[in-house]
Amino acid sequence: MNFGANITATGLQDGFVAKLNGSTGAATWAKKFGGTDYDYGRDVAIDAMGNVHVVGDFSGAFTLASKNLAAAGNSDILLARFDGATGAPNQAARF
Repeated sequence: MNFGANITATGLQDGFVAKLNGSTGAATWAKKFGGTDYDYGRDVAIDAMGNVHVVGDFSGAFTLASKNLAAAGNSDILLARFDGATGAPNQAARF
């Protein structure tokens, strides 16, 4: 699927999140996240302010929202928030 942006995987598998126009289905923005290992987005939710929240899991290490994330085990949980208007990642945490 073409999201109007060149999204290239950094590693084995990367996660992505995209915002589509509700009327036309055209991509408003698309962002990928992940490092050199396996990275998955498992679920997404939109809050009352329009921010996009993603939960997933990852292995290895990468940087998101200016935060260095490194899996402590084989795979860790990822929580991330993206600005709904621009797609900019503005919060990330691992568990």
